[in-house]
Amino acid sequence: MKTTGRRVPCVLVVLAWFSLLPDADSQEFKLQMEDGTLSRPIELREGAEVVLGTNRAFITHVKTTRDQTLDAMQGILIPSVDFRSADIRDVVAFLQKASVDGDRNHRGVRFRLDLCEEGGVDESAAAGAVTRGKGEDIPTVTFAARWVSLYSALQIVARVTRLRYRIQGDTVILAPLDVPDGEILRRIYPVQTFFLERVADLQEAGSGRKQEGEEGLKQFFSDFGVVWPRGTSLRYESALGALVVANTSENLQVLERVLWDLKVRTCQVEMEVSFVAFDFSRLSESVAKGVDGKGLMELWRQGHGELLAAPRLLTKSGVEASLRGATECIYPTEFSVCATATNPHAAVVASGVEPCGFETRETGAILTALPELSVDGNQIDVTISAQLVEDPVWQELVHSFTEEGHTNQTRISQPYFHVYSACTSVSVADGERVLISGGMPSRDGKRVVYAFLMARRTGIRGELMQTRNSGTAD
Repeated sequence: MKTTGRRVPCVLVVLAWFSLLPDADSQEFKLQMEDGTLSRPIELREGAEVVLGTNRAFITHVKTTRDQTLDAMQGILIPSVDFRSADIRDVVAFLQKASVDGDRNHRGVRFRLDLCEEGGVDESAAAGAVTRGKGEDIPTVTFAARWVSLYSALQIVARVTRLRYRIQGDTVILAPLDVPDGEILRRIYPVQTFFLERVADLQEAGSGRKQEGEEGLKQFFSDFGVVWPRGTSLRYESALGALVVANTSENLQVLERVLWDLKVRTCQVEMEVSFVAFDFSRLSESVAKGVDGKGLMELWRQGHGELLAAPRLLTKSGVEASLRGATECIYPTEFSVCATATNPHAAVVASGVEPCGFETRETGAILTALPELSVDGNQIDVTISAQLVEDPVWQELVHSFTEEGHTNQTRISQPYFHVYSACTSVSVADGERVLISGGMPSRDGKRVVYAFLMARRTGIRGELMQTRNSGTAD
């Protein structure tokens, strides 16, 4: 064989003897080697890594039992179908038999008919194939076709009988539209105070009329794809400010997406005010170049700013909250002159000053904020008051007082507090950090302090509702 200088890529094929311990629909499995040893649990998903000795492989082309059942139905052809007002139970039995006849392995597809909650298993049919309903009208089927796939036949049967089908593993289940396809779960969804008004506006804009009550709310969410099977419910509790919902897991997921798209779910807002000190000389150079809020944050990121404090507060949208990470400093503000005598008959020989009134001042970080989420959910309006009070510096003051015609003096210690504060109302994009106050000189005059506000939405459990690249110094 003639070879050339071109390099040919080499493909490494890794072979191993193993068996899947759980069924194919499991989310996790293990590998069993020839010697009986088991691998660590492996997640059954596209791209999951599998380590075999010194080799690495990746799971791909994952197919669950449901996928295999769907492929099988699409590949099975029925030579002839001719139903004339046929009982749906007979139709399901026909599809069951046709799936076995059309399968080269003669396994077929399992069918189950569930017409009502009080159905019983039809022992005359294939095991597990049919669950008959009692006490309800039995649908009939009329249609004819030649060389139609089992899957197409199933779709036609479901359409003409107004039944819903779902593929669960290796079983196809046919049931009325109002029969739930899973366990009914109950959830509570806090929503904004304007929720009902928002729904009414959207109803009026769409259909031109408002529908009130539980049925109106159900119809509203039905238009967005939420199905309300038998036994489900939906109501708005004004006392809780929340929707109380009972539905299947699948429909609850659709409902949650709709609430998220409507921007009406109550969320919490996390706010952080950062007091950052910059060296005056370096800041002067930057200001001469036209530095702004983003420029200051870039200086901070580069390590040219010192974080003095960063109080953080979490509260619901529309609810004011406060944080105090402070120490109380108590100091006198009023004084009285007192006299001291050696005995009851002696003249006053000494006098002094005693404190008789006190005040308290907190030192440290103090933060009060009221966030309000905009209707579209992308902007947060914040009314905020933030203070950073440094520890006091005590200085002695000379106090003069007159007693019986004599002027006396005494020394009184008084605290001086240096305060950095920001009190404002601003609009902040979700996850953004903005400059809200600045140019505050430090006590020694060598540094300048600026205050930055960051606000972002979080869910009820504290997870971030949205992630943005805000260009912060975190």
